[in-house]
Amino acid sequence: MFEEKFLKELPQDSAEAGKIVCDLFFDWHARMDQKQMLKNFDKYVRALAFGHVFVEAYDLPRTGHTIDYKAGATTGNINSVVSFFQASKYHVNEVLTHRATSKAFEEAKQRYGAAIGKAVIYQFSDSDFERVQDLINEMRDLLTKSTDFEEDHKLRLLKRLKKLQAELHKKMSNLDSLWGLIGDAGVALGKFGENVRPLTDRIGEILRIVSRTQAKAEDIQKGLPLRLLEDGDKEN
Repeated sequence: MFEEKFLKELPQDSAEAGKIVCDLFFDWHARMDQKQMLKNFDKYVRALAFGHVFVEAYDLPRTGHTIDYKAGATTGNINSVVSFFQASKYHVNEVLTHRATSKAFEEAKQRYGAAIGKAVIYQFSDSDFERVQDLINEMRDLLTKSTDFEEDHKLRLLKRLKKLQAELHKKMSNLDSLWGLIGDAGVALGKFGENVRPLTDRIGEILRIVSRTQAKAEDIQKGLPLRLLEDGDKEN
């Protein structure tokens, strides 16, 4: 079974070599019925002898399975040989699985680490983060007490603010949800005018904080889309 040519072609790695040895044994063993196992008893004995030498040469764990030299122990000895290779196969598969999983994990860490390293992370200062939270709470209070909005519209805006607050973190990978407030401010001003100025003023303050945070993260001096929120002509 384990011919000299086969041995010369085994890889140096103990786990990889062990897997090839175990696979060869079980391929051979799978073709044996009960009568053939007894007929080939001497090959099972030689396989176990090879296995003992192999685990010692490759510094693999010893399983404790050996030959019982008492009369009538043929079947038990065959079972011991099979158990030896089962235990050895379990060990080498465990090593190879751990190795493959560890490699995949480390490769994924490197890949995601590189991707995150290239991504822009927007980080609010403590005071800005707390201020945005306060402004959202104030907007929710204003909306709850307002009589300008239809009930369905009010509920949609309250739901949006709740979702926005849940998604708000000191560090964010994008600020799209916050920039989306520009649309809400435009709709509110267009429909209700100065009646909703307290609400839109707070949206404006949030977006100024967002603009400052984005400019810092992206090293932008000027040019962010906030001209409507600056101190120019507010009627425009």
